[in-house]
Amino acid sequence: MPVLQGGIVALRCLLYQNNQLGQPESGYPTGIVFVGFIIDTTGLVRDARILRGLHPALNTEALRLANLLNGRFMPARNNNRPVAVSFTLPVHFPALAPAGRKQQKRCASSFTANTR
Repeated sequence: MPVLQGGIVALRCLLYQNNQLGQPESGYPTGIVFVGFIIDTTGLVRDARILRGLHPALNTEALRLANLLNGRFMPARNNNRPVAVSFTLPVHFPALAPAGRKQQKRCASSFTANTR
């Protein structure tokens, strides 16, 4: 499987910190948007698409967040060769804050993508 640089904590932090519509008071429905994409042999995100959506604005935001991951993956390997694999990313609305003090402290470091 491909590995995100920084691990699952970095993924959660990046999604939480960069989710522009992830606040509970945003007025949008709550739930999960599932985004599917291919992580190619160089670790880039390709062909991102909505697998299950909630609302057009939330779907657009979920696609934007998935594209922020572009280039942050180490590609999957099979027989010691990089291979392309499909990946499904659940994006929560409202955004889920990292659980626990340790993760929150780690999120305070530089996991943002500076896209606001």
